[in-house]
Amino acid sequence: MKNYLLIISALLVVGCGNRNQPPYSQSYVDSLRQTYQQAMDSVNVRHRHVLDSMNRQLNGFKMRALEAEARHPFIRENRMDTLVRIRYKNKINGYRVSVLWQPEGIGFRGIILGSAIITFKKEDVQFSIVHSHFFLNSPLGYARNHDESDAWGLKFNRSSVYEIEYHEDKNTYLQPDLPFFFVENGQKLVLTIWAEGGRDANLYRFYKKENSWVHCYALIPDEPFVSEINDYAIITDEEIRTSFGGMIDEQKVYRKKIDSYPEYELDRIEEFDQFTDSVFTYKVGRRLIKKEAVKR
Repeated sequence: MKNYLLIISALLVVGCGNRNQPPYSQSYVDSLRQTYQQAMDSVNVRHRHVLDSMNRQLNGFKMRALEAEARHPFIRENRMDTLVRIRYKNKINGYRVSVLWQPEGIGFRGIILGSAIITFKKEDVQFSIVHSHFFLNSPLGYARNHDESDAWGLKFNRSSVYEIEYHEDKNTYLQPDLPFFFVENGQKLVLTIWAEGGRDANLYRFYKKENSWVHCYALIPDEPFVSEINDYAIITDEEIRTSFGGMIDEQKVYRKKIDSYPEYELDRIEEFDQFTDSVFTYKVGRRLIKKEAVKR
């Protein structure tokens, strides 16, 4: 830049100097012009060097960002706009089941959760249901370290259909490791709402078959099916016991009714006091009807 200023000053001297000075030769003027051009080229080269350096830094940032996205595609793609297509290999309650799933986040124990549309097909019958907390009972559906920043198995291919096996435990009523399951000979369809049932337990949402000839399931709007059945629930043919726990454990006991609506009604509430080792039994309306000591 100093050379540039010196040349400008020299040109000003040539153009605005003492008129009585003798004129400069053409060779001197050409030499001066050449020096000026070299100085300008030098300035441009330095400017280009700065710009190139900035471009290299920007490209480096872009490359590191792309590498990070490649390592953690769930943050970039799956949460935003990736729809994952899933097909279960085996029939479930006689249905062929496919899922259109949008992963949205990582929940308790590193499981990937998201909204999904589950479609059930059997011969010429088809129906769908929306699941707000769908997950995969497959290694593909878990983050390695239960942390979104270190997720693996999350680079889902939009053009692929993922086929997985459906494994259920016939010996238990509730299926905590499955996103959905059928109970009572297919009369009820249950959705597992992951880690929403208190103390990181699952909550279960129940749908009932509307009639024997239509393959359609409707949400059961009554308790305990709406919001009280979690992993702590005890379900038998006669009653359902629900519990959320605490310093004083509380169980609500719902008795099954015969041919009446709703299917179950609250019969009593039992509270266990850990300080006195006592169980207090209340009828509906909090009317105490019995108190007994716990035998240990």
